[in-house]
Amino acid sequence: MNNKTDKNLKTASQLFVHGSVALTAVIGLGVVVPLTFWFAWTKGKAVTQGIAETLFSFSFAWLLISILGWFRSARRLGSSSPGRFLFGPAPEDYEEMQLWKWGRQLRFAMLSVVMTMGGVALVLWISGQ
Repeated sequence: MNNKTDKNLKTASQLFVHGSVALTAVIGLGVVVPLTFWFAWTKGKAVTQGIAETLFSFSFAWLLISILGWFRSARRLGSSSPGRFLFGPAPEDYEEMQLWKWGRQLRFAMLSVVMTMGGVALVLWISGQ
């Protein structure tokens, strides 16, 4: 009985995580990024501020796509600890290499989001807002 409960709990948690990741991607790419583009270019701001916010939106979209690819590769591999492919050395196996490459994309996307957030702050500071 305990084994069946564990299996049901594992299935329910996997379904919740997969649904949450998919919902985050749909809302992020379908709502947040387009609204950010719209607000960046229609609110009478300086061109540099619009460009900085657009770059932030592209970085955010890249981050969402990287998260989806990383989770998809981890699920395909069936790895119980995909975090070791996020910061570890490059593996030899092809499927593990795909997960490692998505992890590398995820690291670069996170760095890009942080850098563009700093760029937006710098543009706002320079423009006196």
